[in-house]
Amino acid sequence: GIIFSMDAVVSEWMYDEEAARREAMGTLRPHPVLERMEGEAMYFVHSYVAVPRDPTLVLAETTHGVPFVSVIAAGRLLGVQFHPERSGPAGLRLLENFLRFANLLKTSAA
Repeated sequence: GIIFSMDAVVSEWMYDEEAARREAMGTLRPHPVLERMEGEAMYFVHSYVAVPRDPTLVLAETTHGVPFVSVIAAGRLLGVQFHPERSGPAGLRLLENFLRFANLLKTSAA
């Protein structure tokens, strides 16, 4: 799954009081999956925030009181802290970008 892939590169999870919310995502680093996604409101329904082992893996942060990691990438691995399937048109765009990126990887590996 997309969300569960964050576990592979997260050193710890920190508790966050707020559970369900929509927040605007801000991109830190460019990536094909985040094309046309900056500032989009995504659906977060987690009480924990990720602390990656390597901060250079962070592609995007979201701020809810304090900034927290919302997208990470390491090679072929991409993880998000929100639910694309519940994020409306922005979530669909992210999933389209993800499929396009996966096809690029598949083509370059052949």
